[in-house]
Amino acid sequence: MESFKEKIKNFSLPVSPSTLIIVGYIFGTFMSLMPDKRKWGIPLFLITLIGHAFYLFSPEQKAARLMARAKPFLDKGKSKEGAEMLIQSAKLHEDEDNMYSLFKGPCKNIKSYKEAARMLEKEIPNLNTPYFRFLTSSMYYYTGNVKKAVEILSEVPEEKRTIKMVRLLGSALFDLNKFDESINVLKEFDPPRMAITEDELAIQFGIGIAYARKGNKDMAITYLERVAERNSRFGNVLKILESLQKE
Repeated sequence: MESFKEKIKNFSLPVSPSTLIIVGYIFGTFMSLMPDKRKWGIPLFLITLIGHAFYLFSPEQKAARLMARAKPFLDKGKSKEGAEMLIQSAKLHEDEDNMYSLFKGPCKNIKSYKEAARMLEKEIPNLNTPYFRFLTSSMYYYTGNVKKAVEILSEVPEEKRTIKMVRLLGSALFDLNKFDESINVLKEFDPPRMAITEDELAIQFGIGIAYARKGNKDMAITYLERVAERNSRFGNVLKILESLQKE
């Protein structure tokens, strides 16, 4: 049985808080300008304003800011400060989308990121969650240490893996030429229908490329054609298909 605190922590709204805030401001403003709706518009605007203030100081937003602040420190070689921010961010809130701000673009200071990755790894016994393992593994993968990325992320039980974790682990196994393992991992989130999200497209693309490297051209074409049907520009898929069909 989940405790009340765990239920609150795991609770999520059907829409993001930022979307609710925007909608609240829009309706609050327009209703305040209408005489017959003003008695509802002004309270709605004020409630939205208060909610916005609470949201800015919520653990979720603090974690996002820490994640974003860590990158400039790591780029400048301040690995200790950057690692501490990442650890604190992970303790406050787990949001895989926040990692985009950390890993966008090429790594500007590999030495600094490698040192920070080692610091994160040392923290795993104290913060052994799937999310923190994913963050640490991503740091290693970002700096080119693919074996370490696989070692750390493989310890996450299959039932606790997210699609982003599977995407990274499948890519890392592919880079190590472990194509069968890569396919098996990626198929954990192989969509039974046409891919909708970018992560699902990446899963299908990764499976197709792994089959191609194995020499299973028919399965490779099957998966890559699904990708091309959804997004013909994804991963240069049309040229890959053309090459496979010429063989």
